[in-house]
Amino acid sequence: MEKKRKWRSLSVLLAFITLVSVISSTYFAYRNVDLQQQYGNLQNSLYNFSPFIFSNYSIDSRLNNMFFDPFSSELFLLGFINVDLKVVSPYDGMLTINVKSLNTYVNSIVPTFLNVSILNYSTVSFFPFPETQYQYFISKNVINQIEDKLEVKAVVYLNSGILQQAFQNDTTSVGFPLGDIIFQAKLFEVQTNQTYTKDFNQGVYCNIKTNP
Repeated sequence: MEKKRKWRSLSVLLAFITLVSVISSTYFAYRNVDLQQQYGNLQNSLYNFSPFIFSNYSIDSRLNNMFFDPFSSELFLLGFINVDLKVVSPYDGMLTINVKSLNTYVNSIVPTFLNVSILNYSTVSFFPFPETQYQYFISKNVINQIEDKLEVKAVVYLNSGILQQAFQNDTTSVGFPLGDIIFQAKLFEVQTNQTYTKDFNQGVYCNIKTNP
């Protein structure tokens, strides 16, 4: 009887140990799966998000006339446009900024100077060469701040008669909000060989002087 009791106690102890072992193995297996899932989620959050390009809009920039002719409807403007971008990417890459177009304002003030009928012929390009590109290295997983001044040339068309009237009575300078210059930011990710694009606008003010 004593041996049976001991054997029964040993069997219960072995069963308890087996049960604890099974529960422990199941728990650690579950924790391993959970940790792997958390690690996978972390990897996704670090590397599998779309790049973010944010532009801070301003109208601080000025374009000035390259020469003055009150009798000409074609006006050549030159100046630096301020850009302020924030770029976040999961991979290292290169950001290229190109200039696309000039969107002139049409309101109750500007049309007195601009020839509304041919606004679509207005052009904008980088100076001194239209093919000029502004490029910036982008580091992964940090906020890349890009602050620069991009030199541009714009051609707009004026109402020459209104301009002549504006420069009477010894007036030497006329200024007004011209519109928005539309740029395109292209981000090339080296590791994935992918390109992301985003258009952004910067406001510009026109300043016409008799002696530029």
